[in-house]
Amino acid sequence: MSCWIQDFRKFVKAQGYQFPVANRLLFDQLIEGFALDGLTGQVSSREFLWMRDGEIKASYMRFSIDVHVYTAPTEALAEKAKWDRYLRSWSMDAKRTARPAFHTSSLWVRAEAQSELVPSTIATVVIVLVLAFLGMLAFTRNACLSLFVVIATLAVFGCLAFFMVVVMSWAVGPIEVIALIVFLGYAVTYSLHIAHRYGSDDAVKQGQGQGQGDMDMLEPSEIRFQRTMFALSSIGGAALGSAATTVGSSVFLLACTLTIFQKLGGVVFAVTVLSIVFALVPLPAVLLWFGPVNPRSGCCPMAAMAADPNVWKDVSERAERTTERVSRSFSQFQDRVSRSSATLELRSGGMTGLTPSEDAISISID
Repeated sequence: MSCWIQDFRKFVKAQGYQFPVANRLLFDQLIEGFALDGLTGQVSSREFLWMRDGEIKASYMRFSIDVHVYTAPTEALAEKAKWDRYLRSWSMDAKRTARPAFHTSSLWVRAEAQSELVPSTIATVVIVLVLAFLGMLAFTRNACLSLFVVIATLAVFGCLAFFMVVVMSWAVGPIEVIALIVFLGYAVTYSLHIAHRYGSDDAVKQGQGQGQGDMDMLEPSEIRFQRTMFALSSIGGAALGSAATTVGSSVFLLACTLTIFQKLGGVVFAVTVLSIVFALVPLPAVLLWFGPVNPRSGCCPMAAMAADPNVWKDVSERAERTTERVSRSFSQFQDRVSRSSATLELRSGGMTGLTPSEDAISISID
């Protein structure tokens, strides 16, 4: 503990005066001399005093507590709560001129900042993804394509966090969180361009020369393949070139001396590589399997199917054929039951000694 009052007590007694000093003028003279010549610990006592016009206005004391400087935020905040309770109790008994007192520490600042990092980061990520979804929806008017872009962005975000925390073993701090949030928007761009070109009206007019009139003759898988190939051929090269230039620029940051520039360079390098890989490999694969056949007709493939009258006509025809098959099967079942009943009547007549005649058989069958 660095307490200037104890050192001031020694200073006053060394001057031949009684402590505490009752005379105000004498106190001001002694405290001014103590501030100039006194030591508290290894530093000048003036560092602990706030003086104006020769009068002391405020002061502070330094305490060393048994808590590690890099302790977990929960433990640090629990220790801060103890000091809060102590100062509230002390202020209730202190004189009016001695309050209010407050405590501060760089440990409290770091713990509060880290405790707010996770919820604030999650909130920011959600806002960015929602805005990306709405922006993509405005351009493509298709919820499925927008959802695919958001999923690809989330995958990039997860891989980037894994790179920072696990691969590079960086402690999660303000710099890392800012890097994650800032470059999350950059991670959307490549996937957004691919999905936007997939939903373009020009996509169905390319390939083997089919026009819009030939589109109905193609299978859904052929349409998805045509749209995906158009997206990759029209924007894939430009996206790859953009990623290459960005990666090349980030390499120079890796050689910097300051840690902050090294980390930013590493994050730019990683997010660019991850974004272009997810935009050119997993996203086209998903579009080949689950991409909307006609993005402009609805928000998703199910909506497009529901709006297509041919689909409902086919469903109706299948339902009629199923009904006919069920009806025929039921008629055959009734015939078998009737023939079994006739056989039982004949056997019953034989067991009682009756000779069944043709009339009896006909009555039994009816």
